[in-house]
Amino acid sequence: MAGKPKKYEGIFADEVGDVYLASELMARRDLTAGDKVLFGILTHLLGIGVCKGLDPRWPSIKVLAKATGSTPKTTKRRIARLVKAGAIRGWTE
Repeated sequence: MAGKPKKYEGIFADEVGDVYLASELMARRDLTAGDKVLFGILTHLLGIGVCKGLDPRWPSIKVLAKATGSTPKTTKRRIARLVKAGAIRGWTE
């Protein structure tokens, strides 16, 4: 991606393109279905901010837990797995 980096430092660990990365992520067996749903919600929420010209920030654990229908504790575990898998970087609460 050209231009100056966004505040969230880029959700994708690689800049090859959203569709490619999402399909690669979906094929991974080390991530749960819930992890993949969370990844989709993150990309959606951050994408809305970028499209509207806002200064995107990481959504809170509470917002993500509500969006995925899970507890904050489960959401934190899912984020940890996505970070470990290299799907997201720069996560800050």
